[in-house]
Amino acid sequence: MQIARYFQIKSVYHYFENRFNNNYGFNCTVGILISTLMGAIAVMYSMMSGNGLFEWIQISTATIICSAYNASVISVQPNKIVLNLLILSTILNLLIIIYNLGF
Repeated sequence: MQIARYFQIKSVYHYFENRFNNNYGFNCTVGILISTLMGAIAVMYSMMSGNGLFEWIQISTATIICSAYNASVISVQPNKIVLNLLILSTILNLLIIIYNLGF
């Protein structure tokens, strides 16, 4: 059962990778917008929930991961690295937003 689930996740990733590579320039532009906007929302909710050490760690994480994605696009890294950073940026920022909405 675990093996079948692994191959399903892998095939979904390959599907998105192929779609991302087909229209790379457009997807990078939209990715910069999405990453930056989600990072800004994550930082806003982190700042609204307080100004302790944990909130500053969240702000730093959101800023670093968004900057890493933007830098990977600007420095023309391989497509797979750019896609992986976009996915990581989206997931981490979404987790920060959900955490701060819940607490």
